[in-house]
Amino acid sequence: MGLGVLLGLVGVTYALVLGGLMAAAPFLPLTANMEPRESFAVALLVACLAVARSPSSAIALVSELGAQGRFTTAVLSVTVLSPYQP
Repeated sequence: MGLGVLLGLVGVTYALVLGGLMAAAPFLPLTANMEPRESFAVALLVACLAVARSPSSAIALVSELGAQGRFTTAVLSVTVLSPYQP
């Protein structure tokens, strides 16, 4: 039962974040001028980070991909500072 709950939680979180970002992509400054496949790639990355909220997994993902830029800085900032929200 525990594995099913975990998979459900991860799956639902991933699907909701991915779907929400794809629906909002035309209205977001970051993705407004992107092609649909590029918006989808950004949505996949954000959905992955939403599921794996630990700073170490975000840093590992950024390192592995060699990502850099404003979006990467924003994602790392939010991920690292999220445990300190009131």
